[in-house]
Amino acid sequence: MILVTAAAYVGQELQSGFGRVPPCMLPVGNRPILELQIEVLRSKFPDERLVLSLPANFQCAAGHALTFARHRIETIAVKEGLTLADSVLYVINAMADDSGVLRILHGDTLIFDLPDGDDVIATGRTQTDYPWEIEGANAREEIVWSGYFSFSSARQLSRCLALSGGNFAAALHNYDAGCKLARAEVTRWLDVGHINTFFAAREQMTTERSFNSITIADGCVRKTGENQRKIRGEINWLRTVPRMIKLRTPQLVEAGDDEHGQPYYITEYMHLVPLNELFVHSRHSVIFWNSIYGHCEKFFAECRRAFEVLPPDVRAAEAARVQVEAQQLRVAKTAQRLQEFSRQRGFALDRSWHINGSERPSLWALFELASARAAQQPCVPGVLHGDFCFSNILYDSRANAIKVIDPRGVTHDGALSIYGDLAYDIAKLSHSVLGLYDYIMAGLYSVEEQGAYRLAFSLRIDPWLQPLQQAFAAQVFLGGQVTLRACLPQVILLFLSMLPLHADDERRQLALMANAYRLYDEMESA
Repeated sequence: MILVTAAAYVGQELQSGFGRVPPCMLPVGNRPILELQIEVLRSKFPDERLVLSLPANFQCAAGHALTFARHRIETIAVKEGLTLADSVLYVINAMADDSGVLRILHGDTLIFDLPDGDDVIATGRTQTDYPWEIEGANAREEIVWSGYFSFSSARQLSRCLALSGGNFAAALHNYDAGCKLARAEVTRWLDVGHINTFFAAREQMTTERSFNSITIADGCVRKTGENQRKIRGEINWLRTVPRMIKLRTPQLVEAGDDEHGQPYYITEYMHLVPLNELFVHSRHSVIFWNSIYGHCEKFFAECRRAFEVLPPDVRAAEAARVQVEAQQLRVAKTAQRLQEFSRQRGFALDRSWHINGSERPSLWALFELASARAAQQPCVPGVLHGDFCFSNILYDSRANAIKVIDPRGVTHDGALSIYGDLAYDIAKLSHSVLGLYDYIMAGLYSVEEQGAYRLAFSLRIDPWLQPLQQAFAAQVFLGGQVTLRACLPQVILLFLSMLPLHADDERRQLALMANAYRLYDEMESA
């Protein structure tokens, strides 16, 4: 049996960022760390029973239940307040499985190179001052228990736990005296159980993922890419936005062209969590999210003010350009993307769809309807981020502030500009909150083809989500110049426009398309 111990909540510092969640539910790359743990455990021990202990009063999300079923995970609720030793003993007794091997992985630990053997303590080297159990140390580093243990006799471990007085380390030392525990050093291990180690783990996971254009090292992010105009637009935006907006961005450290003539820029690396991961994986109250929405409104207000102080002639010229640009984004860009999607998948744009048994307009009819409705929303010129969605907004829990990353800075025809229609940025924000884009990106949906142009679609959303959406719908942006009801057509266009960009995952493409029809239903019933 394998036991992942997660029967206690994260500490207070992490709770300020994520709410009351067990450590295995903390997100890394928009996935709970539990999913990564399962991948490693199932790869190493594919046929062993897998048990997850959780706090008795923790309410699992819909996505968690899906993960448990997919990977054959049994869960057991453990009352709060037990020591680690007593918690493990309770699970062993409750599962009635004290015969044979027991493997334990702490819920805050991810080890990629799990050791072999049945009587093993995994150890690792660290230079971080943190109260792990220490095996050895010198002036530069410590060798510590890294959070994985294997025991050939669960029954003998139970006896040691019962006699330990609630001290897990003492129980293991007692077991070690009778059944020698080998020490096996691991080199690829992460601990997310403390605020400092959590962000260090996130940084390491980010650097290990394959990005063609982003590298993270020495506290800095270096970004480049094949789309040179896009990179130059981001550089120009970060350099030229007014001071009050710069305070909400990472510090620009360096920018220029590399030895191959490719533009690049370097900003400070911010040890902060993007809002998409908080929205999907945290357990924050409506009060918290109202505060976040308020921070977004302050950002929009600053962007609007920066435009209003421009000289009148410049302001008039930019307002006229922004009006044209907004129409191009709504119509020309979306039409082009839909045609590309049609070529990719072979779908006729003029054929109606049946979603969950009900007939819906064709994709082209939906596009024409949404673009006509979106055109009724007046433009609100201002400094435009251009991609103001949750994944590009970072939350600083200590300062109770937001930071924005990855601005666009390029117009539809490729000109560098920091100005645009703020209604577009508000629609991008709405596509995260009301459109639930990040739920789809996290795989929290079900979509099934039931014949030609027929889909069954649902989102795996949680009961605590609706109050967060209602609070957002009640938020007033820019003094009411942009209403969220008026944003829905633009949000639909955003989902239609992104379809060809997800060609690497055909199921996700279908989910994004079906979600556009879900928003159409909301628009028609509003």
